[in-house]
Amino acid sequence: MFNKEIYFIIGVLSLLILSSVCNIVFAQVFSNTAVYIQNVETGLVLDVQGNVKENGTKVWPFSINYGLAQVFQVSAADIPDRFGSDVWRIMPYDKGNSESDLYISVKAPAPVVLATPTNTTNAPIPAPPELIAPSEVMSSDIPSSTKKTLKNLVFTLEEKREFENSTSPLFNTTEFILAPSLKQLWKIVPVENEQNIYFIESVHFSEKMVIEPLDRSSGGTLVLSSFTGSNLQKWKITRTKPTTRGDLKLTNFKWERTLSQEPWYKPWKWHYVYKIKGKLTWSIDNSLNVTKQTIRMTNSTPIDIAPNRSIYEFDVKSEESFKTDVHCFVVAADSKWTTDNRSLSDPACGVPAYSDPSTTRPPVAGVGKLLIRNCHNDKKSVRLWTYDLTVNSGQWKDNGTLDSQWQGSNCGSAAPKEITIKDNHIYLIAATDCGNSQPPLTQSSCDKLAPYQFQGKENGTSLTFQID
Repeated sequence: MFNKEIYFIIGVLSLLILSSVCNIVFAQVFSNTAVYIQNVETGLVLDVQGNVKENGTKVWPFSINYGLAQVFQVSAADIPDRFGSDVWRIMPYDKGNSESDLYISVKAPAPVVLATPTNTTNAPIPAPPELIAPSEVMSSDIPSSTKKTLKNLVFTLEEKREFENSTSPLFNTTEFILAPSLKQLWKIVPVENEQNIYFIESVHFSEKMVIEPLDRSSGGTLVLSSFTGSNLQKWKITRTKPTTRGDLKLTNFKWERTLSQEPWYKPWKWHYVYKIKGKLTWSIDNSLNVTKQTIRMTNSTPIDIAPNRSIYEFDVKSEESFKTDVHCFVVAADSKWTTDNRSLSDPACGVPAYSDPSTTRPPVAGVGKLLIRNCHNDKKSVRLWTYDLTVNSGQWKDNGTLDSQWQGSNCGSAAPKEITIKDNHIYLIAATDCGNSQPPLTQSSCDKLAPYQFQGKENGTSLTFQID
């Protein structure tokens, strides 16, 4: 017997400790933060009808649409100690302001007074009017003798009701439905072994009465019912802000400088290209309602990526002056919600590794000769011209004509015409199919090969052109 009593006491203490820890975690994660509250059974969410934030607006279950009418926050501000540490008000989200003007409340409608005829005679005065109170409707979830569902209570937004910090009796269900005063304090009770799943219990009853939807229809009715533990009474409370991406790591981070030799025949246009390269990795608990992730980095444009990625290898432009800078990276995640919908990871920072490449430019891969084929679409002859920019202020040279090289329905198999190029001279090549005059330096209607610039080099490569 002694052992059984010890085990019982240990079990009770464990439950109390677990409950306390759950309440602390709830407060840390959800207090004064934008959340949506979704029924586990129906998938409907709590919604302020028409998003009208006014006294008396109905609160109902509605299909999720990610709008402001479905975003709430919870606050324990100004709740008397006698209600305990796990009691909250639920209110429309107001950017974390714990002093909202309106709160989700439940109240009984004012009693209905039946009309009585006016006493115009000396007849006896009738009895006082009958008070019509909402009935207790039984549900089939548990035996009807046990469960009560209070259909006629009204869930609305109401101004804050101040509660005195003194002991007052709790209502039973009959007393409550006969009293039109509103109640707006809720105990949010975690469901064991179900993450972010809770029962939402009114603290104003002597028995455990929790929120559930009356049916599965969007725009239906919320009711208070005796606790059964069914999925219809469970609510998932989730932040509108996505889960923060964790454990962000930066590896293989380096700064590079390379020489761009584009175009190769215009070495005076060659230039250095600066880049930073590396790899980012992070962890994702879930991508629920996430629309995108964004890589944000120092001195670079943000990069949008898919919502479920957890690795990104980057190769982006940089500047010479950035090679010794500290670069920081952050992964942002955006959700479908219209407010408080972005989370930012902790930054990962580092200075890129680099080594200065040689500043000596590689030798020019110049052109030793031109090889030209004439496959003119109209089978015309063309006159070939080279323009030597190195002689005087530039000088054209007539390299003669090249007849059409079509052979039946084929072209391109005949030997090309060769034009030799002088070493270290800069040239333009052009071909015309009308007249024998020197072509202009800009493209004209006679050009079949627009002026094309390159550098000559003794024993250099052969540059092939085909005229179409």
